[in-house]
Amino acid sequence: MSIGKINMVAPDLVKINKENKMQLKQNAEKALDAWLGWSTWYTKDLRDMNRWHHFVDQYQREHGFTIDESGLREIIEDKLTKNAGTRFDNEPLRKVIRERISLAYNILDFLEYTGR
Repeated sequence: MSIGKINMVAPDLVKINKENKMQLKQNAEKALDAWLGWSTWYTKDLRDMNRWHHFVDQYQREHGFTIDESGLREIIEDKLTKNAGTRFDNEPLRKVIRERISLAYNILDFLEYTGR
């Protein structure tokens, strides 16, 4: 590998390291926003779960099979804070977020294992 190729990649890595935050790619973020855009996002209503599954599918397409659980939790909480205009501080909803992320982890694990 030449040094020139390393230098071409380095700016992106520096940006990620400086922010030290997980960043969703465009379509995964849109799918996440579609899920959180409904006042019932935290329920197990079929439509809400379908929106969550759509996000997980899009996440896998753009990010692969591994998931930064704490990073995704932070992104979701930041979006909820922005939507509400006040700091997100709701332990029952945090539990729902942790459960959904755990579900996403299991779905991605299954998809990888089955080669899908």
